[in-house]
Amino acid sequence: MEVFPPRPEHAAAFRQTITALASCRPAFFSLTCGNEADRRPATLDWAARIQRETDTPVIAHLTCLGQSRDALRREVETLLDAGVANILALRGDMPRTGAPSVGFRHAAELIAELRTLRLPLCIGAACHPQGHPEAANADADLRHLREKVDAGADFLVTQAIFDVATFTAFLRRARTAGVGVPVLPGILVPAGAAQIQRFAQRCGVRLPRGLPSWFRIEEAQGGELAGLTHAAELAVALPRCGAPGVHLFTMNREEPAQRLHARLRRMTAGTRTPS
Repeated sequence: MEVFPPRPEHAAAFRQTITALASCRPAFFSLTCGNEADRRPATLDWAARIQRETDTPVIAHLTCLGQSRDALRREVETLLDAGVANILALRGDMPRTGAPSVGFRHAAELIAELRTLRLPLCIGAACHPQGHPEAANADADLRHLREKVDAGADFLVTQAIFDVATFTAFLRRARTAGVGVPVLPGILVPAGAAQIQRFAQRCGVRLPRGLPSWFRIEEAQGGELAGLTHAAELAVALPRCGAPGVHLFTMNREEPAQRLHARLRRMTAGTRTPS
């Protein structure tokens, strides 16, 4: 389950959210990290706290754009000291002013640097089944992905998936390109039709034709949360198509995540789906 560190004034509410999500017994928590210097310490602090207080492994996101090697090494050592050995190595969002003139520029560089430390790390990287918005084309995107794996990535986490065909087609192309590591598909925990569309637009993900209309109809009819059934069906279907589990984008919303978890329990009759 992916969550993001709160602002200081929302810390108490965030702890309640983590407690509620932990009751779903996720296989891991995935904690995001921004590029902003003043927010990075919060990621390190919360990663340690979540793992300690919930006894659930944490995957700490680590962005590298414009960061120095020494600063990143200190962050990794801080995480390891807290028992957090799982890292999702990311470039980070590109500033509107363009790439910084110093520090790392790509996630593959960060992964290679982490491997030189010879520390007991499990390193993941991101991938985009529909292609990274900045990639020249699909082939170029796959070449960049292969660079991350060749640099030492142990697993991959996809951007949000909204249909099984997108994942299976991507997995097939990735395997053909020599990407052999496990690929964990991302699923958005839905909180309404408008939220789903905003998330997709922000991430540059194209929704399958007809799906937004169906979500709006579902919402207008009341009853189940729009998109809940679709998300649950994906979470069941994707592990049957070569995924080792799923990565849930919770957006720090505990109620939709708990409702999705309850639906999954009913659908799988006790079979646990990693998230």
